[in-house]
Amino acid sequence: IQTSYVDEGKYATYNGSTPTRPTDETLQERYEFSTWYPSIITPITKNTTFTPVFTTSRYYKIVFKNWDGSILQSSYVDEGETIEYLGATPTGPVDEDYVYEFAGWDKEFSTATSNMTITATFKSNKPTMFTLKLTD
Repeated sequence: IQTSYVDEGKYATYNGSTPTRPTDETLQERYEFSTWYPSIITPITKNTTFTPVFTTSRYYKIVFKNWDGSILQSSYVDEGETIEYLGATPTGPVDEDYVYEFAGWDKEFSTATSNMTITATFKSNKPTMFTLKLTD
C-alpha cells in the first residue's frame, strides 16, 4: 500500500486511504479496518512490514415475498440485527368469491441468524351480501 523510510526510533505514519478488504459473498462476511499489526505507535527499530487487521461481521439475505412469490423486499442484515419489513401491507389475490386479508408471515422472525425467505399469509373471508331496497 505504501513504502516509506523512517529514522530509527521514530514512528511510522500511514498517509493513504483506509485499507479495505472485499466482502466475501461465499462466507457472507464483511470486513472493516480495525488497526495495524504490529502497532504503528511503537518506535521503529528495524525494517518492518505493517499489515492491516480487519474485524469481521456476518450478514444474511432476508427476502419477504407475497403469496404469489413476488418479492416485496430483499435486503442484507448483519448477524444479530433486527429484521424489519418496511414495505406496504401485502395484498392478497383477487377473487370474486372471497376477500383476502393479510394475516401475518409464515414464520417468526426477530434477529438475523441465517438467510431467510418470509412469505405473507392471508385469511379468506366470504363477503357479506346486502340487499338495498329503495322506497319512495
